[in-house]
Amino acid sequence: PFSQRALLTLEEKKIPHKIHLIDISNKPQWFLEVNPEGKVPVIKSDDKWVPDSDVIVGILEEKHPEPPLATPTEFASV
Repeated sequence: PFSQRALLTLEEKKIPHKIHLIDISNKPQWFLEVNPEGKVPVIKSDDKWVPDSDVIVGILEEKHPEPPLATPTEFASV
């Protein structure tokens, strides 16, 4: 579900992207070199590899504010 959240954000904002499918039971060496914890999703932003879907979605919202997908603050504490 975490990877889907990042992917849906990319798709809804129509941000060009390239997907690399990772076999999480047999992670490739290049993936572990850029992401030692081996968690997915991970995104390359400003020449840095960033894991964690919450952080990824926050970066995408900041860099691509339209259309806004973040929940308004007043609805955040349901």
